[in-house]
Amino acid sequence: MTGLLGQAKALAEQAAGGGFAVDPATARQLLDGIRTLRDYLSDSTLADLAVLTERPKLSESTAGQWAGGVLMDTAADAEGFLTRLTELRDLLPHAEAAFERAMRAYEEADDRAGLRCGVPGLDRG
Repeated sequence: MTGLLGQAKALAEQAAGGGFAVDPATARQLLDGIRTLRDYLSDSTLADLAVLTERPKLSESTAGQWAGGVLMDTAADAEGFLTRLTELRDLLPHAEAAFERAMRAYEEADDRAGLRCGVPGLDRG
């Protein structure tokens, strides 16, 4: 996901430079989803999920010990579930900024087009 964090930052930079625009209705839907996910991935949620980093109580057998280690790694190693959730949480502000800027770019382009057509202050509904 480190690549995704870089992509989210690049998306925000591209939007800041006017590289793309998104209509307000679509942008609002995307922003609602981003904000819902951001709110869900709060520190308290991630803290609650930290229980996944503890070795599960399985049998003392070799297989049980092996499985417990695999479960812990799946949750918390460099490619683990919690690691990825944390990275996702960290990229969301960049994605949010990108779509906010892209929405403004659309509105600005819409205003310019309306002015060229002699219709200032077009209602964006």
